[in-house]
Amino acid sequence: MTETARSKAAAYLTVACALAVSAAWLREAGQGSGSAFVDLYEQRYAGLREALPQRGVAGWISDLPEGDINYITDRCLLQYAIAPVILAGDSSHPLVIGSFHTTGGIAAATEGKSLTLVKDFGQGVMLFRR
Repeated sequence: MTETARSKAAAYLTVACALAVSAAWLREAGQGSGSAFVDLYEQRYAGLREALPQRGVAGWISDLPEGDINYITDRCLLQYAIAPVILAGDSSHPLVIGSFHTTGGIAAATEGKSLTLVKDFGQGVMLFRR
């Protein structure tokens, strides 16, 4: 991938994240403040952030359907919570974060990926090693 293509992809991802988070805040507006919504995500991933290195790249797997607004929102808010670690949308990295919303989704998302569970943080948040 050329530098120009990477820059465009980063810009598109940034816009998609901003739109997803904005949509989530609007959806939650009737149920409380947008910052409370983000705070819940930060709390969900607090233990995970402490287990990650200070810098680097981590993979990510989820049981949500790719392209779904919840998939995009989850990915964007997870990236926010673990920064400056960069979240890659695949499982090819030495550390892989699992973000699951159903217990059945864990087996399907990890199948055939040669992942070893490092720690289960609860609330569907897991850290794997390749």
